[in-house]
Amino acid sequence: MRPVTVGAIFLKFRGEMAHFWQGLRTGNWLTAARARGHGQVLLVICTMAFSGWIAISDGLIDRNGKPLGTDFSNVYAAGVLTWQGRPGGGL
Repeated sequence: MRPVTVGAIFLKFRGEMAHFWQGLRTGNWLTAARARGHGQVLLVICTMAFSGWIAISDGLIDRNGKPLGTDFSNVYAAGVLTWQGRPGGGL
């Protein structure tokens, strides 16, 4: 049986795209203004998604008949129990 080796693959970029990839690797393109702009766009998209989620609910009840956010409350409760040293406490 041969031993399994894991190694990194290094790509050598050639041609017209080499300049693009090298610029992307260095991060010189990411300025404070661009980072702020990307953050603002992400904030708008998330706000629209959250607003849509609330808009299609029926009095904060989702289409499955459960209160909004119940999927998060299960994960939160499990995390709290684990943090308190009782990982199987909710079962």
